[in-house]
Amino acid sequence: MRSISLRRFQKWGLAVTVAAMCAVPALGQSSRGDFTLPREVRWGGVALPAGSYSYAVEQHAGPVLVLYPKTGGEGYFLMASAVSRTDTTTPNRITLEHRGADWYVTKMVVNDLGVVLLFQAPPIQNASDSRPKLATIASK
Repeated sequence: MRSISLRRFQKWGLAVTVAAMCAVPALGQSSRGDFTLPREVRWGGVALPAGSYSYAVEQHAGPVLVLYPKTGGEGYFLMASAVSRTDTTTPNRITLEHRGADWYVTKMVVNDLGVVLLFQAPPIQNASDSRPKLATIASK
């Protein structure tokens, strides 16, 4: 029985990693931009006050959204609950849904990556709110 040396194992591991990265063209891509929230919103598990924000979407094993307030302060890492594809001609935008007393971010279109990031909002509790109000915000 022949054993594989550590050096040979590392070379093959590197070769497999490079081949996998070439096979997934979106891996490692990123997108940056900014937007302004006109009101406080809930985004994932975070409450964001009204104001201007910068964002970066990093494509790794899955997209990771990083938000930074333009006024400074701590940033936020958010993971989408689902991701879908979109045409790159679809403009960047954020969709908000009004549920109960709060507004929630439910969708973010990132056209240069060709993806739509979907975020969870709580289920509708009241029958009178069965059709949530929607709003969109353009992002650059």
